[in-house]
Amino acid sequence: MAYNSYFDKILKEDPFFRKGFKQQYYRGCLENILDELQKDVLNVDDFYSMVRLVLHPARIIRGVIDYKLSFPYAQSLDVLMQSALDLSLEIYSLGQNLPLKINEFKGKINDTGNYLLLENEICQNVDGITWKASNPVKTKKTVEELIGKTNKSPVLFVALGHGGVASGMDTYLRYCDMCKDNDSAFYVVRFSTRKMKDKIPCVDSYDINYLKQNIENRITVVFDEDKSTGNTLNSAVSFLRDNIFCGIEPIGLINLDSSDELQNQTGNDMIMLKSNLCFGKKNINVKIVNEYGVIRYQRDFEEIDDLDDLEKYCI
Repeated sequence: MAYNSYFDKILKEDPFFRKGFKQQYYRGCLENILDELQKDVLNVDDFYSMVRLVLHPARIIRGVIDYKLSFPYAQSLDVLMQSALDLSLEIYSLGQNLPLKINEFKGKINDTGNYLLLENEICQNVDGITWKASNPVKTKKTVEELIGKTNKSPVLFVALGHGGVASGMDTYLRYCDMCKDNDSAFYVVRFSTRKMKDKIPCVDSYDINYLKQNIENRITVVFDEDKSTGNTLNSAVSFLRDNIFCGIEPIGLINLDSSDELQNQTGNDMIMLKSNLCFGKKNINVKIVNEYGVIRYQRDFEEIDDLDDLEKYCI
């Protein structure tokens, strides 16, 4: 069955691709997410159901990865990780019997004794760059770029979490659809240098074994949703090449180059921005120039440690 992306439907209803931005903010748990998805998969024409159907699957993967890194000796983590990936991709693809499969996933968590996984808090903050990078116009260009590099060969597609998961799944599924490919594989490795302060990609023995077992006859791809300095993607490519992919150089792939986002500001705007940004406080009054023109934002966000973090809040 052809892949029909929710992101395309969101863009059709919201041509400026802005309305889903605030919906990134989330405080809840995996059980809440699964319960909401039970309803959303039956209401796929509602705009905010569609937004949740692109955000919640990535949160499922986020929850499982953070849980297995926090509780490395818990039982059946490999099973839960693969089940989370399979379910999330199936929700994106609007697979068959989704309410049943969501229930089965919840049952698998309980049957393996990992009750805390359902209860652990899952937090996500708004991220303008991540949302902008999910725009399907950009994703389609990324897929075309990837096809040009792979000649439609099967890939081992590794999305970097947590920011690259949603747009990564969309990119991967579009690639498979355009290439008529059933032999590619998708995986997620957490490497969040800014939000989680990860120094290197966070991989455990199951991650390593899975990636090594799936290299054969596939081109390796490492995907991040955006590039600012390029350090995160370059570091991930180097780490995976040297430690897991046996010296094979992966293709580094992004949806958005945000390195010049703040360089588009005028001198007066930059002076005003610096004078109004209160580090360590929640009230931020920022005026920026972006593709939509000059816009003033005044919203509450988390603490911002330095100016480099500002770009994540601009859309």
